[in-house]
Amino acid sequence: TTRDTAGNVTTANTSHTYGVDTVAPVASISVDNVTSDNVINATESGQTIAVTGKVDNDVKAGDAVTVTVGTETYQTTVNTDGKSWSVNVPGSVLAANGDISASVTTRDTAGNVTTANTSHTYGVDTVAPTASITIDNVTSDNIINATESGQTIAVTGQV
Repeated sequence: TTRDTAGNVTTANTSHTYGVDTVAPVASISVDNVTSDNVINATESGQTIAVTGKVDNDVKAGDAVTVTVGTETYQTTVNTDGKSWSVNVPGSVLAANGDISASVTTRDTAGNVTTANTSHTYGVDTVAPTASITIDNVTSDNIINATESGQTIAVTGQV
């Protein structure tokens, strides 16, 4: 309400509609097996391993993914499909541990933020099995004589 010097009174009213969004988005994350058998072997411990996983719900392409293996942290983002992620981790780091932690953080258009966390265990077996082989005597005296040289002799042993 306002009044001018002549005493005229005017009242102005207005309204403004706005939205309220206090609900955080829903996020989920998972980690796939680190190898086909989910065990890091001696060969794999010397390679770079693509650690992969999936995201779901309100998570979208470009959202931040953090992967921790032991004391090492790796950053990546959700792939353009909006459903998967991948980060390269040295096999030596994986071999020194047995657990991966992963988190994804997403934000909705109102600025509400959610972080989802998960962990994944895997095996480590970098020790080659012990192998041994023995061959039995080829004959009773372990010497092939003239007669035996014309025969078929079975070679036997143990593994």
